[in-house]
Amino acid sequence: MMAPATHRISVKEYYRMAETGALAPDARVELLDGQIIDQSRISPFHGGVSKFLIQFFFAVRQNRWIISVRNPVRLDDLS
Repeated sequence: MMAPATHRISVKEYYRMAETGALAPDARVELLDGQIIDQSRISPFHGGVSKFLIQFFFAVRQNRWIISVRNPVRLDDLS
């Protein structure tokens, strides 16, 4: 038996899917290596650790870094 074929998509195609409604506006998904992956909900523990780390990095950054929390980042044409 053959394994099912997978189809990788580009960031451009991913954004087009969002624009046309193929992905719901509130969909919790991300594109990793050309695959659309569901994101899990943020647990209270995850949220608390995130808040702690954000405060920590803001305190020690000394204007050396730009800190961006939960914003999109494009790594390459497939992620």
